[in-house]
Formats: sequence, structure tokens, C-alpha cells
Amino acid sequence: MSAVTSNSSVPSLSTPDHDSGDSSIQPSISTIDNAIQLPPRYSVIAISSPIAASGNYSRTLNAFTNPPRYSTVFYSRARPRADRARARRSRLGLSVEQDRNALPSASSGLQLREFHITTSAKSKPWTNLRIYGPSSGNGQKVLRFSGNDLITGSLDLNLETPQTINSINLSLRGRVITTSYEDGACTFLDLPIVSWNRNNGDPRSLFLLPGETPASLAARTKKFDGKFVGKYSWPFSFPFPETISLPGHHGQPNIQTPTPPTFLERGTQGNIGYELVLRITHGILRSDSKLHATIIYVPDIKPTPSSILRQLAYSQQLQLPGPDVDPVGWHSMPPVTVSGRLSGRKSVKFDCTLSITNPQAYTRGTIIPCHVSIRCKDLEDLDVFARPETLCIRLARRVQYYHDGGQSFLSRKQKQAQVLSVSVRGNATDVQKGMLVDVAEVERAVWWTSSDNERAQSQPINGVYCRDLNGEIHLSKELQPSCSFSLFKVSYTVELIAFKSALFHPHALKATFNESNTEGSGTVASLPVTIATLHGEGPIPIAVTKPKPRKECVDLRNTTDFAVLDMYRTL
Repeated sequence: MSAVTSNSSVPSLSTPDHDSGDSSIQPSISTIDNAIQLPPRYSVIAISSPIAASGNYSRTLNAFTNPPRYSTVFYSRARPRADRARARRSRLGLSVEQDRNALPSASSGLQLREFHITTSAKSKPWTNLRIYGPSSGNGQKVLRFSGNDLITGSLDLNLETPQTINSINLSLRGRVITTSYEDGACTFLDLPIVSWNRNNGDPRSLFLLPGETPASLAARTKKFDGKFVGKYSWPFSFPFPETISLPGHHGQPNIQTPTPPTFLERGTQGNIGYELVLRITHGILRSDSKLHATIIYVPDIKPTPSSILRQLAYSQQLQLPGPDVDPVGWHSMPPVTVSGRLSGRKSVKFDCTLSITNPQAYTRGTIIPCHVSIRCKDLEDLDVFARPETLCIRLARRVQYYHDGGQSFLSRKQKQAQVLSVSVRGNATDVQKGMLVDVAEVERAVWWTSSDNERAQSQPINGVYCRDLNGEIHLSKELQPSCSFSLFKVSYTVELIAFKSALFHPHALKATFNESNTEGSGTVASLPVTIATLHGEGPIPIAVTKPKPRKECVDLRNTTDFAVLDMYRTL
């Protein structure tokens, strides 16, 4: 029988928990085969208030209140077959409630992670939290969920001796963390999953047991003293929320913002983490039993299709058409004029145009195609600058966050708005003020000379020589995706850096930016881009060059020094 809760409570700005008490947490990894033999399930549902969620998340979660039938979550066209199966189980005397929340089987393709609480290091676990997630196939220890994936599992108790329990609460929590101190974390998501307290009565008295009559159920129902003994189980299944609803500015309509991805890096002070948090209270004479199960969330970000000519080039393995041939497939910035003195004597001037392919969203693990066109009236001067070794284009990342994780920002908005959805507070606008910024160089482009350079050897057009260079920025498969969450932002820009040559000394120039604040030294031009997690429609981009050796990100400006919490080092 099941116990899945969908009640929502008013969220609180919580700080990092410091576990204490007689319970020790022992996470372990098990195969799904170990979950086939399940103990009898007893159920409890505590519904204090409805949760106001958004989109598919709201529709799916509302189906869990009676308690849930998987038929409301997994749409099945074979409804008559399901009805026949239920009738067959009824004839065999099997409980429909047990089938309703059956855990995934070994053939489901899911992997199992287990977390335990024990009274002592040598005692048997009396609490077992099982979580099923998509199989990664690479031996990853932490479960990874993407947009709207179902988080399925069970909370099981196995008590050989009576134990007093006042409340049981299991929730999905998301936090922005900047330090290990209590004022360095801000909870933006606190979603109840299992919620029971002594006022709900005996968990075994809420539903009919196999072969039981309503009269015997009424006889069992009485005031519960909180003494637990034997086996209890609360199966659960809910979708990871893809969006969070934030109150608008000054009474404006709510703004839907994508749920931010997990962000855990040693070199950045701001981090985002998700975990299933279990708290079992026993009374004033015994400390609470706690358990934290870290999970990873990766949103579904998919770029729109590229131009027809670009797709044709990829599918037939042809040379990628340039901006002159495929203007729809490229986004070009206005030309930037660079001037200076060559060898300390000769004055030189040339125009540089940076282009990247449309759409300006690129899936990690692929490439960002780049194109640079350099024009100069002197062919000898053009030969000095229009070379791959003198050209520098990089991908820069900016991470924005508040020093306290966002507590101060949210507290300023408490007088303007209340929590409306999924335990989230805040305002979706005016988030730049007071935010810290970490800037790092992620990768540099690899260049080669285009075949169109034959134009440089011909007669100039209107007295101007031209040379084109093609390049690509290789994106790591583990690159953090873009994020526009109010309390935590991750943005990327493709930047053209001032030309490097021992013979050239540039004059001061005015940088050209396109909807981006670029703070890196020597930046000539900048274009904002989005890092996606899924491939768009059409063929996957094909790299022409090999990536440069992977190095650590170069910090261009880091606001503080920070050591990531030990709990995240295993990721």
C-alpha cells in the first residue's frame, strides 16, 4: 500500500543542516535486483494543504492525492488490458493498493541507490531510502535526472524493537550554497514527498488490509502513541519540477522560470545542489534522525534547427558555407576597426568582422563554428595579422550569485510577494544589483586558413584586401549549461581578443558588444551564446579540427576564494 504526499508548506529559508544524534548515515549502491523482494507496505497520507504548482508538474502531482494510481502518471492506451489485470489480481486475492505503487522491475532500465540510517556502526539499518533513476551506463555514483524525469523510490522502516517516532518528513530540497556557514545557503525549493506526524494516527489504520472489513478497520483506529515496530513502507513517484513560478515585480503576474541545473565546481564560490532530505523526530530525549541523498538535475535545453545549407553541409560532409554564401546561417557583428603601430614606426589599420553560426545555442559536446574576416589596404600588413597564431577568440563564462546565496534578496521581496508555487520566493527581475560575478575562460577556438584566402592574392576590391579564417570552439560534454535563474545565473559569451604580435602595438579602441557585459581585459568584440544539453533537429555538427588539450578554466575575475564543501567532492 502506498503513501505519497502532495501537501505543500510555506517554505523557509533554511541553512545547511549539521547532522547530530545517534543515527549514522550509510549510503550504499545496490543493483535493482536487490529491490525485487519488498516487505509488506502500509500506508499513510498527510495532506495539510494543496500545492500550487505549474505545468505538467501540477497536473501530475495532483493525481497523487487519493493516493496515486500510476495510470494517472503513465498514460496507457491498453486500458482494457489494465482493467483485466486488476480483475485477475482481485480474483487471486491480491491487493490493488500494493500493485498501485509497485517499484520498478529489473527490466525497467533504472538503477537503484540506497541510503541507510543505523543506530550504531555495527547494527542493522532501521531506515532505508531507495531511489531509482535513469541508468547512466558510466558507473556514476550520484543519480542524474533531466527535465520532468520521474523520481521513484520508497522509504522503508524495519524496527525490531519498539521506537517512538513523532514525525517523518521526506522532501526534495534545492539550495544555492556559497559558504559552509549557516548564512551562506538559501533554500529555493522545498517540495514535500512523504509527510507523517503522530496526529495522523497509526499508519496501518488508514487503509484496509487484505481480508479486512470496515468494522475491523474502525476497531483498529484509535489515538496513536507513536510506537513503531515492524515494517513500514512509503513508496513515492513524482516528476522533477521543470519550472518554478516566481512572483512578478510590484504585483505583476507570476513569471515562470526554468529550474536551475546542478552546479558544483571547486573553483567557483556559488553552487546549486539538490538532495532528498529525510528527518525523523523522536522527542525531546533523543535527537532527530537525518539523511541526505544528493542527486543531480540537468535541464532539457534544445537549440532550434540550423539553416538548410548548414544542415546539408553536415549531412553530406561538405565544407561549411561562410557568411557570404549562407547569411541566414550566420550572425555577424558590425566590423571592428583595429589600429596601431607596426614595429614601432608604421601606422596600420584594418577591419575585423566576427561571425558565429545561427542559432546562437550550441549543445555541449559539439562545437561553435566561428568565422573572422579581416580587411586591410596593405597586403603585407594583412599577412602579419590574418594568421591563426595571432587570432584569439575564446568562450568566457560568467557565474552570478549573491554572497549569502540570495537570502538578502529574498528578504527584501517578502513585503512585496508571498510564496505562490513550489516553495519559492523572490522576484524575477532586478537581480543584477548586488550580485557577485565569477568570470572564467572556458575554451579557445582552433583556427585554420579558409580556401577563400585566394582572394587575398588577387586584385583588391575597391583598394581593400580581404582574408577569411575559419575556426571552431570545442565544447566539453561536461560543460555547465546556461542558466537564467533569479538567484543564480550562468551565461556564456564568445569574445574576440586584441591581436597578439610582438611587432604590433595597438591603439586604444572601443570594444563592440552585443547584448553582453564583457569585463575581460583586451576584449574587442563579444557575442552572447547559450549552452544547451540536447541536440537540436537535424544532423549533429561535425568538427574539422581536434580540440586543444583540456586545461583548468582560467579565472579572469574571481570575486572570492572558496573551497567546495566535502559533501560534493565525490561528484
